[in-house]
Amino acid sequence: MTATQITVTDCQPFLGYTKGSLDCHAVNSKIQDYVLNSDIDVVILAARWASTYYDAHYDNGEGGVEDGDFGEKTFMPDYVSATSQTRGKKAIDIWKRGLQRYLSAGKKVVLVYPIPESGWNVPNLLAKAALLDHPITKLSTSYARYRERYGPVITAFNSIRDPNLYRVDPAATLCNTFIAGRCVDAIGDRVFYYDDDHLSGAGAALIAPRIVELTEKLLGKDASLTRLSRELPPAIAPETLTAGLGRTQMPARP
Repeated sequence: MTATQITVTDCQPFLGYTKGSLDCHAVNSKIQDYVLNSDIDVVILAARWASTYYDAHYDNGEGGVEDGDFGEKTFMPDYVSATSQTRGKKAIDIWKRGLQRYLSAGKKVVLVYPIPESGWNVPNLLAKAALLDHPITKLSTSYARYRERYGPVITAFNSIRDPNLYRVDPAATLCNTFIAGRCVDAIGDRVFYYDDDHLSGAGAALIAPRIVELTEKLLGKDASLTRLSRELPPAIAPETLTAGLGRTQMPARP
């Protein structure tokens, strides 16, 4: 299996918007033309989906708050800056249109659902705790907080139905597995993030095999696909949110 990775910093993989001084529409137009006119069979789409849906960076509610924000975004066709009331809808519109372009061209699309954000710089927090002789053996964040943050995004993704659209849900691996009600950042000597939202090699190793397995089955037209990969992550309704179990913070120095 041969793969081509195309990454544009701070731009999600769809047309229809700009972000600050970045003309994401222009660069993604070139990428899309390349993919649509190639013999690529499977397109894997992943991004920090919150960066278009929201302005604010992540606050995990437990002391982990990212500095700054995602920056101003303007959406086509009028290139008017989105307000808090319109931004989410416009983001969903460009996602749906972008997915449909690939699907209409006969591409099989693997959509990677939101990766849980951490809020704190995981390696830095662990290092500081160790220097204070209070090593953290388990670092995690609230799964309920993740659900609250990404509920609208997941609901939008779940609403897109196509026989050639397949889904991988990182939260199914990172949340409620190592620790009930929590999304794991690090456990023991395994650190799953290299900052506050990007997976480390160890973190990616938990998710990537699922994507590779699915892609290989797609290329091989495996009959087990219906069972394996078309299952939707659960839609998230506000009334289903429950409090996270416990909190993990950097211990105070005695």
